[in-house]
Order: sequence, then structure tokens, then C-alpha cells
Amino acid sequence: YDITVSCSDFIHHFTISKNFTIAVSDVNEAPVALTLIPNILPENSPTGYVIGQLQTIDPDIYSVNQTFQYTIVTDLSHTFELKNDKLILKRENSVEMCITQPDLCPHDYEQTTSLLVRILVEDNGVPRASQKFWIQVKITDANDPPLNLQLDKNIVIENSPIGTLIGSFSVEDQDLYQTHTYTLLNENSFTSSGFFFTIEDNDLRLVRSPDYEQEQFFLITVQATDNGIPPKNITSDFLIEILDTDEIPDTYTFISNINDIISNDTINNLINGINPVRITYLPQSAYFQLSIGRIIFLIEDRYRDLYLHGYDGTQLNELNFSKPICASLTESPYRLLCTSNVTVVNPRVVYDNNDHDGHLVVTLLTLTSNNKTMTFSKPLRIKFENITLTINGQQKESIYIPKDNSTSLIIGSIHAIDVAAAGRPVANIILNENSSLTYPLEIVNSTILKVRDDVNFSSSNSSLTFNVSVLVTTTGEDSRIVEKYLTVYVKEKNDFNFILSNNKIMENSHENTSIGNFIVEDGVDNYTIILIDNANERFKLNETNLLTAKKYVEHCHLNQTCPLNHEIESIINITVAVNNQITNETLRFVTVPIEIEDENETPYNLTLSNVVVPENTTINSTISILNAIDVDFNQTLTYTTTNPIFTIVDNRLILKQKLNYDKRQFIPIIIRATDSGQPPSSVIIEYEFLAGDNA
Repeated sequence: YDITVSCSDFIHHFTISKNFTIAVSDVNEAPVALTLIPNILPENSPTGYVIGQLQTIDPDIYSVNQTFQYTIVTDLSHTFELKNDKLILKRENSVEMCITQPDLCPHDYEQTTSLLVRILVEDNGVPRASQKFWIQVKITDANDPPLNLQLDKNIVIENSPIGTLIGSFSVEDQDLYQTHTYTLLNENSFTSSGFFFTIEDNDLRLVRSPDYEQEQFFLITVQATDNGIPPKNITSDFLIEILDTDEIPDTYTFISNINDIISNDTINNLINGINPVRITYLPQSAYFQLSIGRIIFLIEDRYRDLYLHGYDGTQLNELNFSKPICASLTESPYRLLCTSNVTVVNPRVVYDNNDHDGHLVVTLLTLTSNNKTMTFSKPLRIKFENITLTINGQQKESIYIPKDNSTSLIIGSIHAIDVAAAGRPVANIILNENSSLTYPLEIVNSTILKVRDDVNFSSSNSSLTFNVSVLVTTTGEDSRIVEKYLTVYVKEKNDFNFILSNNKIMENSHENTSIGNFIVEDGVDNYTIILIDNANERFKLNETNLLTAKKYVEHCHLNQTCPLNHEIESIINITVAVNNQITNETLRFVTVPIEIEDENETPYNLTLSNVVVPENTTINSTISILNAIDVDFNQTLTYTTTNPIFTIVDNRLILKQKLNYDKRQFIPIIIRATDSGQPPSSVIIEYEFLAGDNA
């Protein structure tokens, strides 16, 4: 620098000036500022991600063209490294562990929104000068993938109906308040074809009834996708186990000839649960044969130890049934065709071939399968007689006729056959006019059985029963007259047995689930069933089959709109009308109770009483009370969490680790509430605790 200095004497008025040159020598100065451009780190970035470039402000940088050396001196989470002037990410988040072990996720946005790193900057001046600076790295949110895809139950009983709930899927997700879509990608089995499962919301349900004898396990692949941008997903495999249940048959049939081939009609009747024959007629000579026939039934269980027994109400049962022998009928569905030979082991002493009235044996059949016993609903009825009456070609011992408008009613063509003569018709049939019994029938044109023209039952106040004596003349050299009896029941049109084959249905059943069939027995007309009161359109009829009519909506118990809810209505009454099929006259109104069976339902509305925790909260303090609602009565709830910062005792959420607000302001937690039902069911909810600053 050049300067001029002047000196003045104000008394003598003299001034002197002189020029001077001042030389400034350089001194190396320390850096004064450090910035990172950019300073943004997206969470879950990979190792090697370049965050930004360091830029230093130094007073000497322009005069001597200085360079700088950078060194990290403080990095509490050991997250960063330097390459020249670049700040590099050296530690990835262990995304799978962010919830349960948050220390393994240093740059997790849900835990902290920024990180601090202290860097030493040293220049190359003489002597070298340095300074330390704190750099803030801002963490930005990114969509975290869902984790820990689980299915709370993976077991279903064979033959469960379509729509049966197997279990519910759940995931954990760092991003709170996201929704997740569950997709069934694949299902594999060893032998079965077609699809058995579907996913509604997060529930795994049946779309086809499984058969344990066909398949004991299914392997399904499920993908859970969140609604973040871009969407993230997780895929997992689940093994679905099918539980075996005793599938004891509900019907059987009797075949008199043990050598006869079993017809397709017989098998179809067994499959459909039909046993149309009430009484089997055998010739009297069959009573003394080695075997009188076979009991035939279907069973759908493998590896069954079967026994068939009979009980006729006496101490020594007349009939004996051999141990059933089963052979494969079909593989899909799996069915065994089983047969048991029937023999007379304790014959009635007074019975012989001259007993023209015949001999009726009524035997209840009991089947034992693997130490479980059931009794067939219809007893075995075998009548040993040679002469049998038929009406319109069907063997009959009784008929039903209406009380009203029955004068001159034609019942049908009456005949008799000789069972001992391979069903050959007999020569002549007449009503026994010398009988002491009175009856309202007559035979015209040799074979037409009708009500007499002078008969009127309308004036009677009660049902009537007549035992009609019929004289049958046999053919052949040993021709004889045999007296047979035909029982006639005169009934009101509305006098019949009316039943529903099953009146129980599981709550939450889906639309079109079959409940049972209406059956009319011992009536005098053909009937039509009409559903009059369908309980607010919750039920419907398909001919005689009663079905559910409303679609089940997931979580409908939240607003009490479930069509079938055991907790609200354990019994629902419906009303049906039984009409004459021809005249459409209503003969009877019948109220039928439908029992709604209980199903264990998932708890809901899981809440916490508090979600803010001061950082100086004492360890083992109760910080929140948990509560959930379960519509199933008398159940207890168990609460669990996988977050190591907390533990749960009863319904109290307890702090287990010290909190540091500066390090972590938000704490995600996932809580599961599981009920004590069978099978257990659970609900999962995600919360975010706020660690409050006490400074």
C-alpha cells in the first residue's frame, strides 16, 4: 500500500509531507464456512449413494488457489464416508428390521428427518489451518415395502361350505396409515385341479369345498401391495392344511340278490342321500337262505375300520350284518362303495312258509367308524311274504286319501304279485265282503280301486283309518286264497308331516349357501312350498331348497348390518306356505326357526388411550391403555407387539427403553389383539408414538 503522511506547524505555519510504501505479508487463515450441496438423502438409499459435494469458504482461496482436505470427526451412527469432497452413504437400512430393531436403520424417515455429521476442513496453506463444521443431512420420505406378511390361521375342515373364512392376512409397514391389497398369485396341490381359494379384502376364503381324501395340503402364493408411490409389495408362500372329519353316510340301500350288479341309479341315489324304498318284500323262502341280501352305502373316508350292527328291539336280533367290505368307486371326489351281507341268525321259531300273513322285520342300523357311531335315520324294513299288493305297480300296504271331495275318487289299479314266483301276477283280487270290517272302497272293472259313490267323509271331525280285507287267489297247482290287508288313511288336506332337513346355518355365511330342504311326508296331495316371510329378504327358496339370500359384507358388524349375526339373533323365524300344487290353495302356514350358529369373529376398533410419550418417561411406566371390541361374548383379548421399545402387560403398554427426543421423534409400533375364540382370530393396527421434548 502507498500512503502520504503530512505534518503541519500551526504556529509557524509550516507543513511537511512525505510518501511511504507499506508492504502487507500474507498469513494463512482457517476456513470460515462449509456447505453440502445438495444435502438430501432419500431413506433406504443404497450403499455408495452420493449425497452431495462439500463446498468451503476460505479467505485465502482466491489469492493462493488453496485446496482442502476433508475428514469426518463425528458420525454417531457410522453412516457416512468421504471420497475427496463427496459425502457418500456407507451404511444401508436393514429395511426388514426397521420396526423391531430401529438402530439397524440409521436413515429411516419414520424415526428421524435429519442426521448430523461433523467434518474437519484443512487447507494447504503454510502453516495449514483447519476448522470443524456440523453438516445437516436431510432425510426425505420414500415408500417402504410392507414386511412380515402373515396369515393368522391356515387350517380348514374338509367339506366346509363355500365362503368359509380360513384366516386373515396382515403385514407390517413403516409407512403408517397405508392400505394394502392382497392378491392370490398361485395355488398348488398334488392331485386336485381347479381353484379352492379367494381373497376378499384381507380374508382368505373358500370358493370350493375341500376334500381331505383328495388333498391334505395346499401351497398358496400371496402378494401384499401397499398404496404408496411407487407401490411396493411382498410375496410369501403359505401352507393350507385340510383337516379330516368323519364323513359317515346318511343313507343306505338294500339289495336282495347278493350277486346283482349295483346299478348306476342305485349309486346316484346314495350320492344324493335318497333311499326311496320303505319296505323290501322278500319271498318267505328267503328267510331260510344263507344270505337274504346286501346293505350298500357310500363313505368318503380313507382308512376306516367299519362295523355295521342292527337292533330290532329284542334281546336276540333276528338279522346279522357282516363287516363291511369297501372298494374304490371314484377318486374325485374320493368315494368308497361298501357292502355288508345280511343273514338271519336268530329266526323266529313259529315262523314257517305257511304263515301267509308274512313276517315284518324292522331293524335299526348302526354304523361304527373309527370308534365313532351313528344310526341311520331310516330303519331297514324287510317283509317276508309271498303275496304282496300293488297299486299302480308299486308295492303298498297303506294309502292316503283326502277327506274332502273324495266321493268316487279313483285310487288306482290294484294287483297282487307272488314274490315266491318271481313276481308273477295272481289270478284274482276281490274285497272281502264277509269281513266284519267296514270300509269305504270298492273294486270295479276287476282291477280299479276307488272310493264308493255313497261315501262322504266331509262330515267327520277327525281323521279316519280303515283296514281293508283283500282276498287274493293264487295261481298254480297249490292255488289258495290269501287274505291281505290294505290300510287306508283318510286325512285332511293339511294333515301331513312337514320338516326342514336342516335348520342350522353358520353366521356370516355367504349368499346362496344351502341350509336344507323342505320335505312333505304322508300327505294326500302334491305340494308347492312358498316362502311367505323371508326375514327381511335374508332367505330364499329354490324349489324346496332353502338358501341364504343376502351378500355378506366384510366388517358389517361395525354398523350391525350383518344379515346373519349370532350375537344379535341366534334364532331367526321364517314362514312358509304349503300349497296344493294344482289348485294353489294354501293348506298350511308353518313357522320354521333357523338357528344361527356362532363363528369366532375378528376383534376390531383397536385403540390406544395415549400416543405421546415425554422423553424423560421412566422405564417400566405405563404409557397407554389398549382397548379393542369383540362381538363374541365372554372372550378375552391378548395384546402383543414386536417393538422392543415397549412391552404389554394385560392391556397396558409399558415403556422398556429410554427415549431421546433429539435422536428420534417418532416411534412406529404395530400391535396385535388376539381373542380367545376357537380358532383364535386377531386384528392388527399401526400407530406412531410421538416422543415429546421436555427441554
